[in-house]
Amino acid sequence: MPKFARKKRSAIALQGIGSMDYSVQMYPNAMNENDPERAYATLQFAGTVKLEQLAAHISSHGSPYTRDMVIGVATALVDCIREHVIEGYKVELSDLGTFKVAIKNKGAESIEKFNAETNIIDAYVEYEPGGYFVDLKDQISFNKVVNRTIQNAAQQAFNAGRITKEQLAKIKKGELQLAAVAPSDEG
Repeated sequence: MPKFARKKRSAIALQGIGSMDYSVQMYPNAMNENDPERAYATLQFAGTVKLEQLAAHISSHGSPYTRDMVIGVATALVDCIREHVIEGYKVELSDLGTFKVAIKNKGAESIEKFNAETNIIDAYVEYEPGGYFVDLKDQISFNKVVNRTIQNAAQQAFNAGRITKEQLAKIKKGELQLAAVAPSDEG
């Protein structure tokens, strides 16, 4: 079966719709500074799930494995993936994806003058998503929010008692301007 068919079938099996916040900022064109700025989205992550939390989550889903057993397997998995990729193998973990080493290098004047010690600048791990991690856009509901600077200022105003919880929520969604309800103390 072709690789793309397996990925499609697995992606369809993924259940549920996620929800992610994003903000929009203007950025210049790095390739041509004469081009006008354009608006681009930046994801606003809800937080980070650590291995211990993920292990507890897996255990809570009716798994026969304890949190400590899941952590042990995950730790051994990381060690084994590293062992194999530095030996020149790609490591495919089914629907999770494939890990492999990639290199960054600078060109030499000729094939004969290329030297790994001086021309290979870096070696790092590249990840190619597997079946459950392709076509995620259709699985996510995107919610536009204000950028982190405004969110943090609004949170500080809320913590200082200058705005209400309802106003904080509206500011974060971009439905209300912070300056309209809590003018800055700076003159």
